[in-house]
Amino acid sequence: MLLFLLLACGSAELEARVAELEAREAELVTQQQALEARIDALEARPAPRPSRPPVEPIDGITPRSEWHYEVEPKVLEGLDMDGIARMGRALPHRSATGDMDGIRVSGIRRGSLPDQLGLRNGDVVHQVDGHPIVGMSQAMAAYEAVQDEDELTVELTRRGSPTVLTWTLVGPDADVDAAAP
Repeated sequence: MLLFLLLACGSAELEARVAELEAREAELVTQQQALEARIDALEARPAPRPSRPPVEPIDGITPRSEWHYEVEPKVLEGLDMDGIARMGRALPHRSATGDMDGIRVSGIRRGSLPDQLGLRNGDVVHQVDGHPIVGMSQAMAAYEAVQDEDELTVELTRRGSPTVLTWTLVGPDADVDAAAP
């Protein structure tokens, strides 16, 4: 009987601790969603008029529309994961239901390769060529999987609207590795 009472007390303490941790997790998810809503609101503000001159386009990238870019292989030569990582930040993103649904990109500098390929700060990337991107390991797997592709589609959400970017590798060396950030 004494053993039963000890186990019952331990079980009650354990249940209380689990409930406390679940409440803390819910609180953290709520805080993250509030921060993401604040980021969305800040990004939705009209951009101030640039006082700097326009950015020089990167030789070898030709915008065909706001959502389609042609890229010469020379632009991608020598790119590796370390170089891509220095072009901006990517953090896991949670949907309104709290599920991981992509990665939010930020820290993209004006005129950088990701900027000139159409990525914008605050974009949430969900898939690359049908490969789901819900964390950095999936992003690395997608990077490896698309090495030989001549065209990439990037499904993302920009300011709450679903969007698809297309990057087409063009030129005489279009059959080289087609990895892009």
